[in-house]
Amino acid sequence: MATKRLFIAAEPPQHIIDGCRDIIDGLRAAGDGIRWVKPSGIHLTMKFFGDVDDARIPEISDAAGIIEGSGAVDLVVKGLGTFPGGGRPRVVWVGIEGDVERFVTARDLLDGALSEIGFPPEDRPFRGHLTLGRIKGRPPVALSARLEQSRNISLGEMRVEGVHLIQSDLKPSGAVYTPLAFYPLT
Repeated sequence: MATKRLFIAAEPPQHIIDGCRDIIDGLRAAGDGIRWVKPSGIHLTMKFFGDVDDARIPEISDAAGIIEGSGAVDLVVKGLGTFPGGGRPRVVWVGIEGDVERFVTARDLLDGALSEIGFPPEDRPFRGHLTLGRIKGRPPVALSARLEQSRNISLGEMRVEGVHLIQSDLKPSGAVYTPLAFYPLT
């Protein structure tokens, strides 16, 4: 049985990707132990599947069509932080504000359609973000200060007019993403 690692996500416009690249470049100097995301791979995840049998991809694609025409979403990419909060962060991210509820409504609609074909809905509340890096082990001391300096950064607006079903291939050099289908929200 062949499988693919899949997720559904919105791809940010170039000015947001460029802003994320600048943040990563500024934080990279904070030290080792962080695996930075390639700027071309930055995305706003709507649904993560993990490994899925190839035979289920058409079924997923059909179900995901339910969000087509649900309406574009205007977001603001703003604020720098980490997950989880506290002393042992694992993920460095830039946040999402604006019409987040509309994005969540589309995600919930998608979750409902996918649960009907056997994919459980998200059990965590949506925390919109663009992942910039993953921290391995104890975070570098300098990272905290650099994050604090950039905590209120704003990269501008992001209009989500559609989302992609994306295949993720994990490589030693980082994930390689291949769009498999597109679902226009407009």
